Amino acid sequence: MSTTTGRPSAWSPRYAAPEVLNFEPRNRASDVYSLGCIFIEMASAINGHRLSAMKHHWKSNGNTHISFAQNKIATLSWIKGDYYKPIQRFLKDVSFSMLDDNRLLRPTMEQVVNKLSDTDYEFRFLGTSLFKPCCRESINEPAFIEMLKLTSTLPVPGVFPADFVTYLLIDSDMKVIHSSAWDEENHAANDPTMDLEFWLQNRPDYNTVHVLQSTCAELLAVAHKSGETGKFWKNYNTRVIRSVPNGILYAQQSAKLAPLKYKIFKWIVGEGNNPPGQNNNVLACVLQVTLLPIIFERSGLLGSFFFQVSSIDSRSPHYRFWYPNRNKMLDFTTVGSGVHE
Repeated sequence: MSTTTGRPSAWSPRYAAPEVLNFEPRNRASDVYSLGCIFIEMASAINGHRLSAMKHHWKSNGNTHISFAQNKIATLSWIKGDYYKPIQRFLKDVSFSMLDDNRLLRPTMEQVVNKLSDTDYEFRFLGTSLFKPCCRESINEPAFIEMLKLTSTLPVPGVFPADFVTYLLIDSDMKVIHSSAWDEENHAANDPTMDLEFWLQNRPDYNTVHVLQSTCAELLAVAHKSGETGKFWKNYNTRVIRSVPNGILYAQQSAKLAPLKYKIFKWIVGEGNNPPGQNNNVLACVLQVTLLPIIFERSGLLGSFFFQVSSIDSRSPHYRFWYPNRNKMLDFTTVGSGVHE
């Protein structure tokens, strides 16, 4: 990727990336930042907000600067607003990743397109899409149709959306490196909350931790190591992600941005403990176990894989949809090859 240095000849302060405003080296990742600003405005407009109201928010909050990059208080407070509709919320989440101050943690445009195309599968029940047929010239249409058929076998909404489940990110050595229940980004290596036993309840007749570990090993064994994920498997390693600078952040961003075609899922039934600070009731839950790669090629972690374990417990109205799918496996990385489960 080529890099430009020196003072830019022209820029729009509202949409410019931090490195552009600071006259630092910049490249396509800077354009990704600017497009993320536009996406946030689009999602806001879809949600009924006028552009004038958005700009007023920036002028009335933080340091009153109109810039996304230079007025972080206004930007963050706006992003955390009422995105209650799935597609707007999805678009906002992708946009937020595009606005990372560290340009190495921003997705590429290809990754943005791949992730946005997932709306056609994940939100098919809404009868809407961000992609129209005329915009799918770069998308493999037969594979697209195949993906729709695969997701149509699953209950609404296809795969667990992160906004109504608790999820864990698990390193290659089966240590928890992030949880949706944590506010902190990093934990000490000896933190007891990194142990699976802290999150999953074991009974004499059903060892949830053992079943989860076995499921993770199974996903690694059956993974389709060519096609869409071939470039990751070509460099496969068992490096501990948290041992690499920003490794946990790369895992968090990959969990948000990796498209379905990079993922393998399996659903199992288990029992979980409530997050810290909540009551200690043990809850029956369906666990969605996902194998996915670190997608950032310049992270120093190319070829590293990790697991995302999402749960819906028996209190959720969605539990009844997912319980019948226990022990079902779905491999989206095989789309186009004719083999899925």
